[in-house]
Amino acid sequence: ADTVYDRAPAVLAGPPAPAANSFMPHDVDITHTTMTNGTANIFSSCVHGVAVEYLAGADVTITDSALGGGAAGTCGGVPTGGSGSSSAGAVVGLAGFGSSGVVGRATIRRSTLDGADQSNALGVLALGDATIPEVDVVDSTLLAGDGSALRVSALTLGPGQSPTGGRVGFEHVTLVGPPVGPGFGIVVPQAVPVHIANSVGVSGGAFLCGPGAALTSGGGNTFSDLSCALTGPGDQTGVDPLLGPLGDHGGTGRSRVPSASSPLVDTAVGSTSTTDQRGVTRPQGSGNDRGAVERRPAD
Repeated sequence: ADTVYDRAPAVLAGPPAPAANSFMPHDVDITHTTMTNGTANIFSSCVHGVAVEYLAGADVTITDSALGGGAAGTCGGVPTGGSGSSSAGAVVGLAGFGSSGVVGRATIRRSTLDGADQSNALGVLALGDATIPEVDVVDSTLLAGDGSALRVSALTLGPGQSPTGGRVGFEHVTLVGPPVGPGFGIVVPQAVPVHIANSVGVSGGAFLCGPGAALTSGGGNTFSDLSCALTGPGDQTGVDPLLGPLGDHGGTGRSRVPSASSPLVDTAVGSTSTTDQRGVTRPQGSGNDRGAVERRPAD
């Protein structure tokens, strides 16, 4: 049966720590779960509005779930939400001091990450000498809210204190950017590789890619503006993906279904996906659709 939490204590996945920090063991599997208004906090003075936070040493798998961030909080009196912060979001990877060489990893499949108010869908934050957390997202929808669909930050705090590593992979992902500026749909100002294939980016008003975001394309991507400079096989930029409205179209979490005339239908490149975010069999036509959702005749 599905599990639903609203403003419940969220999952903090990482190495064992004092009970007051509510850390879980290294490996955490979350499936068929809905979490809204995330309330995760790692330190007593830092409230991030996060549904799931994974740390150095954690191995987290999220499947068939809908996770929502909460309202902005504070850390030492400084706001953690909004378009300028990576420490607020539906899912956040965090690596702090002393975690060099220790990698936190998350795999997200057939799920919706909703940034909601003052938050990101997916945030990655590394401090000092930390190794930047890794994440793979497959057959899923990322909703930017008032932040970003993806925001990566690596903060250098002194000589020899620069984060390294990190990796992001998107396969059959639908990214919905923030409705207006100054935020961006994807913010990766550091040299963190982002590989994207058969994915869709739709801007609500702000640019999809922020300055310095370098995406490596596996092909088959359709983005509604030109800011991401995708040049892989079959990539389309400045093209309206013609998605239907955001809503409950089956599966766990909200999604957007391609219209009958959408350029996404049957045009994925080299796709090996066998089911979409909703569990619908791929393909429904002559080929797989791009993005998280496969259009059915009934749609």
